[in-house]
Amino acid sequence: MMQIDTTDPKQLTRMLGRSRLVLGLTLAIAPRLAAPIVGVSARTSSARLFARVAGVRDAILGAGMEMSVREGRFPQGWVGMAGVADLGDAVVHLLTRGLGARARLTSLIAAGSAALHLQLARQLDELDHPTLEPA
Repeated sequence: MMQIDTTDPKQLTRMLGRSRLVLGLTLAIAPRLAAPIVGVSARTSSARLFARVAGVRDAILGAGMEMSVREGRFPQGWVGMAGVADLGDAVVHLLTRGLGARARLTSLIAAGSAALHLQLARQLDELDHPTLEPA
């Protein structure tokens, strides 16, 4: 089993990117299976449509995170956008009436994920642009 160094921003980005890619593909391909994991029902065609849209978005963000680290091409941008997407998810979950407890819990998880991704984007930016400390 591969060991992940969670103190290394690049390794953490790759792990989060792969996780997001897998969750996104699962939502896009099998929304009835995956939607309950994120706190929503996929019983209607409209709900399945939105689960698939969110899945495609997350799969693209996850693939972008993974490839940008591997190729050294502005990973902080991909990670930051994933954080903004998660923040949007958290706000929408909180503002939508009639959602159950699992959806409310999902909003907290999304908010935590947003904070993690935004902080990680900052760390990646600092790796690319180290600040000079005064002597």
